[in-house]
Amino acid sequence: MLAIANGPEAIRAYAKAGGHFTEQESSGGRTAEMYAAVQSVGTIVAFAEAGGKFTDHYTKAGSSETAVARRSPEMITAFSKVGVYLPTASTNWVGLPR
Repeated sequence: MLAIANGPEAIRAYAKAGGHFTEQESSGGRTAEMYAAVQSVGTIVAFAEAGGKFTDHYTKAGSSETAVARRSPEMITAFSKVGVYLPTASTNWVGLPR
């Protein structure tokens, strides 16, 4: 998760060196995808290009990266660029009608 906190270039370097992102939670209950989702548009794109997966994972506190990303049009656009469509009340996780 340190690579994510240091931005897109650090994410690319981590992946180039053979690093992989997992679903392992930090002590606060967050995963790599959650850290990536709240950083920046560039971080979201770099994370996905480095093999990171965005899922519907929820923290122990009940938050998810999609809940955070929906607060910003730029973040929503970034998720769309990497093929992740955020759910709304009328769609499921992958953006398909319910």
